Amino acid sequence: MYYKINGKLMPGDITSFDPESNHLYGENTGRDEAGYNHLDLVRADVRKWNIKHEMLTRGELDRLKKACNPLGFDFEGLSSAGYVTAFCYANITGESCRYYEDDTPEGSRWDCNVSIVEN
Repeated sequence: MYYKINGKLMPGDITSFDPESNHLYGENTGRDEAGYNHLDLVRADVRKWNIKHEMLTRGELDRLKKACNPLGFDFEGLSSAGYVTAFCYANITGESCRYYEDDTPEGSRWDCNVSIVEN
């Protein structure tokens, strides 16, 4: 299993790769005073990928962070339709240092979660 950002293969051991698809609803969605339900569909089938990495080196983690440009990027990854390409943004959460080799930062191993959402 792999994924690419801006055509570059992303590093590390992927321990889970969960694609999903959701609808985005606006603030006018809900029941009115008469009990009628209103749906304000903003966008249908917005794709999201939740990816968990383990045992990244500090350099791999830095490369992953740099690739996840806050202004967006081209993502290639697996979905129910096979490998797809989409313009996305990402959030990296749950960073934790699991292991230090020889007590040097260069030898450290990191875990993180990456959420990639279609723009």
